[in-house]
Amino acid sequence: PRSGGGVRTPAATSLSVLDPVAEDVRAALNWAVTRGDPRPGLAVASGLEHWWRERGLAGEGREWMRRLSARAGETGAAVPDRELAVAYRVHAVLAGAEGDHDEGLRLSRSAEVAARRAGDVRLLTRVLAGRSAPLLGIGRIGDAERSCREVIAWAARKHASADALFAVYTLAGILWRRGAYDEAANLLATARPGEASRPGESGRRTIDTLLGLVALGRGDVVAAHDHLTVALRSQVTFGFRARACETLNAIAARCSVGGDPITAARLFGAAQALGSRLRVAPGLLGPYWREQQAASRVALGDMAFDTAYAAGAALSADEAVAVALAVEHPDLALDSHRFSHSS
Repeated sequence: PRSGGGVRTPAATSLSVLDPVAEDVRAALNWAVTRGDPRPGLAVASGLEHWWRERGLAGEGREWMRRLSARAGETGAAVPDRELAVAYRVHAVLAGAEGDHDEGLRLSRSAEVAARRAGDVRLLTRVLAGRSAPLLGIGRIGDAERSCREVIAWAARKHASADALFAVYTLAGILWRRGAYDEAANLLATARPGEASRPGESGRRTIDTLLGLVALGRGDVVAAHDHLTVALRSQVTFGFRARACETLNAIAARCSVGGDPITAARLFGAAQALGSRLRVAPGLLGPYWREQQAASRVALGDMAFDTAYAAGAALSADEAVAVALAVEHPDLALDSHRFSHSS
């Protein structure tokens, strides 16, 4: 596919194509661990980074990484620094997905050492961009923000801004939580071309999810609705289930802010159930989800809220997505004044 300017845009990666061959992949990894060369095994396990996370399998991915690393040590396999850095980085991400932030920070530092030895600027940028996540996870918010700003500026000087996307996402989340909506929106808008150029990121639409939250912070339910529904459709299409769970929470918040507490309660219940199955940690967004749930509970009363929440929790993932995408656009509501004319 091509963008409007004639520049070729990489196709988004679909994780769904991996689901039917999951057992074959596991068999190949087991062969690499028990009898084969661990180097290709590490490459495969690292390449499944998004799939491990989006299917709630970060723990399994970590176990394969441990076993493959042990196999490399036992066999004396020479793993080049670049491949080693990639493996350490992915292992750090998976540790963070399970809330093991101290281990994530240790692995990230090991990844940095290997990436510097390899002399790979783009890989080093990706490693440093991910450093903010474990810092944030252990409560070092100031250090996380400083790390994000430094790597974003450094990447711009090195013409590697697309590789600093994770730092952009983290910094935007910090700014959003602080109420610095303009800075967050400008940061995300600047990063759009980088996200579009990365097949592993474009389908996740993280920027749209975050822009939807920024719009909610500003009280712009129309913009929030547009960003969040675009994000959810893309995430479902390309198989990003854990990310879709977060966007379900965000659309629930959009309903809460937009005066539809019943749908908000149902979607919060659905997102909680799906998140439990996929082991999605609430992270930085958790307090906001709780705030909006509390607002919906106040609006409905305990009994009505609990009934709607339980009904949402009983929905399948597809049913929950259908409920979210069926939420009426604010401009179509009967009391919308967006296109009204003064008399």
